[in-house]
Amino acid sequence: MPSRPIRQKTYVIANDTTGLDFGFRIWWRFIYIAACTFGPASRQGTLDPRKQLLKERAVKLLEGYEKARRQPPAELVAFTGH
Repeated sequence: MPSRPIRQKTYVIANDTTGLDFGFRIWWRFIYIAACTFGPASRQGTLDPRKQLLKERAVKLLEGYEKARRQPPAELVAFTGH
């Protein structure tokens, strides 16, 4: 019987909580849902409010990883461009 390949979980910026306090996570989730529900349909690059929110969260996550002296995931570093 052939063995199945092991599926690795994909990294999701919205699910990472490293270095983020509870208040920020709740407020960010509220704003993100509001942008998805009431915001523009879709926009390109820097004009998309959802992408801007993800970028801001990613920068805060990088700061959290630095404070915790942990190596950030490669996907996070690639997303922020640092």
